[in-house]
Amino acid sequence: IRGLSLSEKLLLGLVFSLPFERVPSFEVSGLTIKLSLIIGAFLIILNLKSIVQDVRTLRKIYLAPFALLCYSALSILLAENLEFWLKSNLTLGFCIILFYALISTVSNLTNREKLINLTLQVLLLSSAVVIGFGFFQWIGDHIGLSANLTQIRPEYTADKLGLTRMHSVLLEPLYFGLFLLLPLSTLWADKKNSLTKNLYFRFAGLSVIYIAILLSLARGAIVASALIGVLGLVYNFKQLKKDLNPRILLRILGVGVLALVVLVAGTSLLGKDGTDEDHDYGRGFSTIIGHLETIKPWGNKDDEQDANSINSRDEARSEAWEVIT
Repeated sequence: IRGLSLSEKLLLGLVFSLPFERVPSFEVSGLTIKLSLIIGAFLIILNLKSIVQDVRTLRKIYLAPFALLCYSALSILLAENLEFWLKSNLTLGFCIILFYALISTVSNLTNREKLINLTLQVLLLSSAVVIGFGFFQWIGDHIGLSANLTQIRPEYTADKLGLTRMHSVLLEPLYFGLFLLLPLSTLWADKKNSLTKNLYFRFAGLSVIYIAILLSLARGAIVASALIGVLGLVYNFKQLKKDLNPRILLRILGVGVLALVVLVAGTSLLGKDGTDEDHDYGRGFSTIIGHLETIKPWGNKDDEQDANSINSRDEARSEAWEVIT
């Protein structure tokens, strides 16, 4: 980090803080103050002059977010809830101004390659912290630790579902699972092992991320991670064919088998009989299997729960079209 400007250090801090959505955070007048919000505010202040200049020139990509902010501000004419309108537009405005601050920081870089590598390393470090806390949360909830320690939300406990839905420091298991697609994609894309130093640690990291995504029981993230895995194997095929020898291959297979054994054993030993009848898929590892079996790309209109979900999406799309037009 030596030799970086304050703006560049704040950019790295912002990347590290991105997943810390719920912990640590606190409420002020109905607004949730998060670590990323504080770091982002400092970054905006440091780049305020550049932001004003860039908005004035409205160069190419800068026009779109600025136009979006103006369009959103006009929605006050149709707003039914002014308090909600104000919160929504404050959030949107902050994100757009932060976008300008990030563009300003990156456009003034003297060593972009160095900062890109540092950014990816910080992303992996942040992911490791979040995943580590996620496993603590998962094990802690199963063995009866206080929710004040595990930060598990009541609707995702093992007592209710039979198996804890890991969400770590994020608000929802889906958010947690989708965030993990970032380090997952990064590791698959690291063809030359420049971030993890060797193939063994790289596949160990991939295994841990896949286990965490499975334990989130977030179906969208599970499907996406499987697709990323297929693309990753295709992308890495030539390099793997070149690097792999029987010894390394056995180690990698050993890591995969160990990960599967730990997953099956952990869920089987710690799984409970949940009280939620809508998510009664059995006990232990069968909970994961049962949850995966409910994945239906197009839904089933004969199933009441699926039909409600499909109808809700159809209604949301038609209302969105009405607003746009």
